[in-house]
Amino acid sequence: MKLMVKKNGGSWSYIDDNGAVQKELHVDEAFNFSEGMAMIRLYSCIGYINEKFKVVVEPKYGVYSSCFKEGRAVVCTPKAFDPNVQKYGYIDKYGKEVIPLIFEYANSFSEGVAGVQKNDKWGVIDTRGNLVIDFKYDMLSDCVNGLFLFAIDYKIGIMDKRGNELAVSKKIDEDIFHEDIYDLFFNFENLQLVKEKDADWIIETNQGKVKLIRG
Repeated sequence: MKLMVKKNGGSWSYIDDNGAVQKELHVDEAFNFSEGMAMIRLYSCIGYINEKFKVVVEPKYGVYSSCFKEGRAVVCTPKAFDPNVQKYGYIDKYGKEVIPLIFEYANSFSEGVAGVQKNDKWGVIDTRGNLVIDFKYDMLSDCVNGLFLFAIDYKIGIMDKRGNELAVSKKIDEDIFHEDIYDLFFNFENLQLVKEKDADWIIETNQGKVKLIRG
């Protein structure tokens, strides 16, 4: 049975495939289930419930927390504590903080790895929190089909999950890099990675193409 969430006046309801209400929650916001868990928001704090509608994690995390992917959810400290030192980490489905909230930002897990930011640089960890790619990148995408898009020193490139840089662009104009690079090249909804003639890679976006020379 698939449950969908729907706002109903001042409450939120989870309904089944037939439209029958299975549970009504009096919270400020409720979200759809992912991997058997759903976020709920009370005031400016996020918590989690399971499919039996039991509160597994009381609302205590910041609003930039995420749904569960690969058994982990990104959680962050509430901004009300101090927006200048907001930290990110990960919890499991029991609500245990399995990876401490020590990062400046964190992506959801994809293919067993996730990009995390520390000291303004991005690296990659596994689901146990082990560092698998050093903190040296300026930007880092999610892992898609075993590949990351990265940005470093005004260049963009492609690397695998072991950190092997497969291709890198020439230096990009600094104004374009800072203003447009994320929207143009790091949105996988509008991006394809195309390998050509075993030599060059092309990044195709809805804004055009960028050619990367194989490393």
